[in-house]
Amino acid sequence: PSFMKKIQSSTILKKGVEARFDCIITGTPEIKVTWYKNGHEIIASNKCMMSFDGSVAALEILDVVLDDSACYICEARNEAGSDSCSTELDVKEPPSFRRKLQSAELLRGCSAILECEMAGTAPFNVKWSKDNKQIRLGEKYKMVTE
Repeated sequence: PSFMKKIQSSTILKKGVEARFDCIITGTPEIKVTWYKNGHEIIASNKCMMSFDGSVAALEILDVVLDDSACYICEARNEAGSDSCSTELDVKEPPSFRRKLQSAELLRGCSAILECEMAGTAPFNVKWSKDNKQIRLGEKYKMVTE
């Protein structure tokens, strides 16, 4: 068998959406299609569904999570041999606040440290604002990330 249309080389998706990979295979029947995730055969489940109609092989992964980020391989095999194609899936989690800012009251002239904690897929583009105006970092304002 051989691939007339291979799966795209890489895909970036947001956590919680569906991933779908398909490819078109030609060759003499009977063609057996096997999907792999990081070298391990994928077993059909409620989360991962596979189909092959004789020419189009498809893999659907429902509700993708960070652990679904991997190299996926579609292998087509018959009595004459085998061929494969692969793709990289990179699942990104949008930023969210794990710990939000807390209000603070200070005496004039005192320094303040305001902290928040982010979750999601780094790197983050963080902007600080005061009275709905973006704060420019400098001598008065400093930002530290860990």
